[in-house]
Amino acid sequence: MSHNIQTSLVVKGRQDLPPFRAISNNGVDAFAVGSDGYVYIYNVDVASTSPTYSFLVLGAGGKIEYTSMFSTSTPGGSSLDVVDYSTGTTFSNVENIIFRGGVVTTPSGTASGVLTTGTSPTVTVWIPAPPQAVYASHFNTTDGNTTGTVTRSLSTATVRISTPTSEGTPFETGGWAGTNQLATTSTTPVFNTGGLVTGFSANSGGDARIIVDVFKADGTSTFSTYTTPTLYQNATHTDSAGISVTIGSYAADDSGFPAIYTTKYKATVSVSVNMATIFSAYSLDGGRYHVRIKFITDTVTDGGTTYTATSSSVFYDTNLSTPSISGSTTIIESTNSSNILTKHISGVEYYITGSQFELTTTGIDDLNQNTQGYGSGTTKNFTITGTNYNLPSYNLQAWSPSVGTFSGWSNIYTLTGVTFSYTSWAISSSSTYRYRGSAAVATSQDFDPWGSSSISNSTSASILIDQVSDNSTRLGESFNGETERLIRGASSYTSWDSTATLGTSISNQTGTGPFCDACLVGGYLVRPDKYWLSAGLSTLQPNLTSYKPDKNGTNPDYSGSGYQTTSTYHRKFYTASSLNISSFQIVFSGSFGSSGNALTALSSSQMKVYIRRVDCVTGGDFGFSANPLALHGGLYNSGSPANPFNDGASGVDTQGSLIRTGGSSNTVNATFGTYAAKTGFWMELQIVDPDIKIDYINVTLTFANSTTDSAPVT
Repeated sequence: MSHNIQTSLVVKGRQDLPPFRAISNNGVDAFAVGSDGYVYIYNVDVASTSPTYSFLVLGAGGKIEYTSMFSTSTPGGSSLDVVDYSTGTTFSNVENIIFRGGVVTTPSGTASGVLTTGTSPTVTVWIPAPPQAVYASHFNTTDGNTTGTVTRSLSTATVRISTPTSEGTPFETGGWAGTNQLATTSTTPVFNTGGLVTGFSANSGGDARIIVDVFKADGTSTFSTYTTPTLYQNATHTDSAGISVTIGSYAADDSGFPAIYTTKYKATVSVSVNMATIFSAYSLDGGRYHVRIKFITDTVTDGGTTYTATSSSVFYDTNLSTPSISGSTTIIESTNSSNILTKHISGVEYYITGSQFELTTTGIDDLNQNTQGYGSGTTKNFTITGTNYNLPSYNLQAWSPSVGTFSGWSNIYTLTGVTFSYTSWAISSSSTYRYRGSAAVATSQDFDPWGSSSISNSTSASILIDQVSDNSTRLGESFNGETERLIRGASSYTSWDSTATLGTSISNQTGTGPFCDACLVGGYLVRPDKYWLSAGLSTLQPNLTSYKPDKNGTNPDYSGSGYQTTSTYHRKFYTASSLNISSFQIVFSGSFGSSGNALTALSSSQMKVYIRRVDCVTGGDFGFSANPLALHGGLYNSGSPANPFNDGASGVDTQGSLIRTGGSSNTVNATFGTYAAKTGFWMELQIVDPDIKIDYINVTLTFANSTTDSAPVT
């Protein structure tokens, strides 16, 4: 006979049957897998009398491992039936079945051998063997088909732990004091499984349970231990200490083969621990702790195995205070005069790179309660800035400051009244920084990992800083310094003294006075009473007597009427070439008052420029006492024929002294007329309009052979 049965057989009579194949009486295979994937039993003889059944267990290589014979006619003997598992149809009186391991080919692949399950006297034989049972993972594992890993939800940061008065007063550190460790201000850590986990009980008679232990700072003593009742359904279990265990999505965990494998039960687990409640019960102001969660699976369905999740230790900071500064912040220039570095421009003293200051902040409070750091880290807990002074900002750790000292500091959590001082705070290097103003401040601020104090500002100070070097050239004037500036004396030019206060009612100038020395400030040439602050050209402060630095004496007051006259500036523009200079061009930059540009200011004589040759070809006037040639006023030879150019012999500002040939806006062209210059020329620049402020001057010389020479600045 033959019968179509899909993937499985039930053999009644023995429970210890190994994988098998069926053989008929004549030795022909009575079992095969067809091309359609179905298992077939065929050529099995059916006897009318009680036959004898033979069982052979064949091991590796066909070796007989076990034999057994019995007859259905034997009193108390067993009968042997083959049952179609899918339909329940029984086929009786099968004479021979030989059980042997082997490989069974199925439509989806290959299965080695079979699986036998069940208890006497019924044995279920699965052909091919189904996959091994796969359940949800156990608690804090990934040993199944879910992610059972436990994670802690708690916002933490690595910060410095302060020292209590004594261990347990008012918090415990377990040796963490003075080290960087995980800390939090969150009261309640929550521990969740990544997904469903197996091992729960089927009903209240089971014994699956969770034990939650909350450990003290020493890592062995416990604050609290909570054991849940049997876990067999969705529920939340709590105790009075603040521990809560929530079971969710409870369901059977049958692995897809409930008739073969044990049915288990799965669910999600969430455990929360209110540490504020626990620490309060022990009269502690937070402290170090860790949590251990043990899941003991149901004994009947999962063997009563224990699975554990242990969290890392964390320090709970109750954050009872925020740092503050109850004192003040002060900044002064160094009390060591050798550390005060300055320079002068136009009689005014300025701080320069490297000049040192001293900062003190008193009354630094609550810096250590109960942790230390900044922004959930330990990069700093104190900051000083001195932006107006161009001082470098410092982010400091009070426990290990990179600069300065914290007087009175210790790691104790009650720390208050600390004083910070830094006595060698030097101006940063810069080639562009300037500050002229009365609002210079330095700041201090303290922090803890969870907050910060208000900024403590020093009292506003009036200071002058100029870190720009003089970059003037032989043919370019930047007005950043006075290295090229000259004094016109009675009979010669001499070097300028930048430390000297600008003069009033000065002599030896060209034309009708009164005159005063022009002032260089912020890279501009201005009338002294127009000394301006960094806020802008229109923010004037000519009285500088209250401004620092004053290492070499009080700064000048340029607000007087003597500085409200035509102001003058002298320098030489020169070349290394020996060629004759036939003409030149000057490019001005700046603000030219109501004139709008340099050409208009010159044409209207609101700005005057006198030129004297340093040297000249035969016949021309040159030298210190040479007739002054005028770049301002009218154009070259504009008085001809009645009053032609005569190399200035006709007098100051006469038509015979005019040398400007034209120009546009801030570009002015001029000629030396009949007599070419040599080496260069001296310039006397006079500011008549008080609103004129000159930024720079660039000169281009044109030689007799039409070549040029220049050395511009910006």
